[in-house]
Amino acid sequence: MDDKQNTKTIYHKRTKFKRRQIIGAMLSAVMACLCMYGLYRMAFPVDTTDQTALEAAINDYFFTENVEVAIREQQKIGRRIVVFYERKGYSGHYGIANLEKGLFGKSRFLDANLRDWPLYTYGYSRDKNHLLLYGINDLQDVAAYAIYPADDTSAEPIYRGEAETGPFLHIIELDHPEDYIGNHFVHYYGENGNELDFNALWKEAPQPEEGRTPGVGTAELGMPYVLIGIVFVIGIVLVRYFLTT
Repeated sequence: MDDKQNTKTIYHKRTKFKRRQIIGAMLSAVMACLCMYGLYRMAFPVDTTDQTALEAAINDYFFTENVEVAIREQQKIGRRIVVFYERKGYSGHYGIANLEKGLFGKSRFLDANLRDWPLYTYGYSRDKNHLLLYGINDLQDVAAYAIYPADDTSAEPIYRGEAETGPFLHIIELDHPEDYIGNHFVHYYGENGNELDFNALWKEAPQPEEGRTPGVGTAELGMPYVLIGIVFVIGIVLVRYFLTT
């Protein structure tokens, strides 16, 4: 009886110890997953489906300047989101914010800027595969415009279009983006197809209110993934510890 009782006691102890191992391993895995999820959600906190919330997020993102914006347009390029906005209280100020969409529906900022250029302007998407054309003003006497890869209208334009009604944003996919990166020039044309004088057009355009037009960007974009990786490794170590001790 004593041997049977001892064997039974040892069996129960081993079973209890093994149960604790499994519970410890499961809890470690769950905690690691929750931490990784929390880190990811913290890295991607912006709701781009709520315009009011997105405007507030853009305002907060400009930590170097007190900015209040009104969103005019929002377009997607794959996982990237391009937001075009005007600055309230500063006539002629506008800008672009670039965001990256995460796995759970929310996004994070990549960069944002303000401009006060009264004519049409351009920029590139973060992947350099798309040209962003945008502006805020209706330009008098302009019937069409074209953007060239150099200040030479004999070259083939990257884009040609009719006069825009501001504010506007166009996103143009580039067939050979490596051929277009650099400084470009926008030329403007009247009803009869004649090119309009740039200096005269600039003077006639609505002039912006004076004010700072900063740009901001997010540093260490890869850091959240590093932290998630560290938590993942710690979780694996703890799971192995509980299952092998």
